[in-house]
Amino acid sequence: MSENQGIIAHEEKGFCMQLICQLLVSAGMVVWEIFTIMALVNNSDAEIKAICGGSNLWGALLATCIIVGLNLLVHNKPRSNDDPNKSGATASCLALGIFIWLCVELFNDCAISKLRNNNIHILGYIYFWIIIAIISLMFLVLICGGCIFCVAAVTEENGKSQRESQRQSESQSQSQSENMVLDKI
Repeated sequence: MSENQGIIAHEEKGFCMQLICQLLVSAGMVVWEIFTIMALVNNSDAEIKAICGGSNLWGALLATCIIVGLNLLVHNKPRSNDDPNKSGATASCLALGIFIWLCVELFNDCAISKLRNNNIHILGYIYFWIIIAIISLMFLVLICGGCIFCVAAVTEENGKSQRESQRQSESQSQSQSENMVLDKI
């Protein structure tokens, strides 16, 4: 196998892993969306406010559900490499703001003590841990990828220096053998 075929094989493996991860995350988020919509339909904002007067948990979960749906549509559509995804960046920034709002609503004292067994709170909590897992996985991949690139660069540099020293020793031995032949003549 040539070096180019090896590079292509690694690129194909990377693309397949990216596709599999994207499909798994997308499928999980679609399932979460379905359960969240059902919970939002079965529990009204008035019911949540009756239990916790100042809570906006229902609205925060609704906004989260909308943003997740938009992100699924924006990030999973095919686009050309030349197309900058400005709408995806905007949706991601908006999703971060909504995530922070959801966290504030999830972890206030009233919601923790009185809404712990409510489906709205449970699904918000599930979303919180999904996002934490995705962020942790991204940092892990970033750190491991950086380490792999560093090791590959050092290995390549060592290989180059070994090949260079091998060439020098071969040229020295060749010149010595030429000198020996000339001395005999």
